[in-house]
Amino acid sequence: AYAESWALTYFLVNQRTPQFLRYVRAMSAKPALQQDTTQQRLEDFQDAFGRDLRLLDVSFLRYFDDLAKK
Repeated sequence: AYAESWALTYFLVNQRTPQFLRYVRAMSAKPALQQDTTQQRLEDFQDAFGRDLRLLDVSFLRYFDDLAKK
């Protein structure tokens, strides 16, 4: 799980920088130690990166596939 979360963060920072910054700012604006529901975490993520998670997943996989070919 660590490697995949690192890879997703790397992808978002490098390919979706404005959305990533918006997401980080939104998360940092929440009260400390707030426990969001799974649904709320998903909504927060989708608010920043879009509702189509399949498209994001395809872009994520393609990005690393292209990196491996270099």
